[in-house]
This record gives sequence, C-alpha cells and structure tokens, in this order.
Amino acid sequence: DMILHVESDAAYLVLPKARSRYAGFFHLAEQPPEPPAIPNPTINGAVNVECKTIRNVVGSVAEAETGGVYFNAQQAIPIRIA
Repeated sequence: DMILHVESDAAYLVLPKARSRYAGFFHLAEQPPEPPAIPNPTINGAVNVECKTIRNVVGSVAEAETGGVYFNAQQAIPIRIA
C-alpha cells in the first residue's frame, strides 16, 4: 500500500516586512517497516509542491515551522481523501 508523506520546512524572516516562507513536498511512498528498522521510504515522485509566504509575522523559528506544518496539513487532507 502507498501512503502520503509530507515533508515540511520553513524559513524565518527571509522576506521584506518580517515575513517568513514555508514549503511542503507531498509524495507517495511505501509504508515504512516496523520498528526497530530504520524507515527509509522510496520516493515515488511528487504529488504536490507548495511554497508560500506566511502572511502573519511570527515570533520565532518554531512558530514558522509550526505554521508551515499546519498549512501543509490543510493541503494534505483533500489529497489523502481523494
């Protein structure tokens, strides 16, 4: 079975007016093996790639990362349901 993987990243204060940017790489891969094996999924090509500006000014790198994960999760739900 294939499952949806989302890799998320954010860059803090890299745009004018103290803005941050987030990105998400959505791909399908095989289900990871049971622990204690090290999961190393085989990437099966990108399903979606997002790169957008976070409109709100965030106070830390952690907030930017959390915001990026939140926005990417919102994009992943319709892909996962389809």
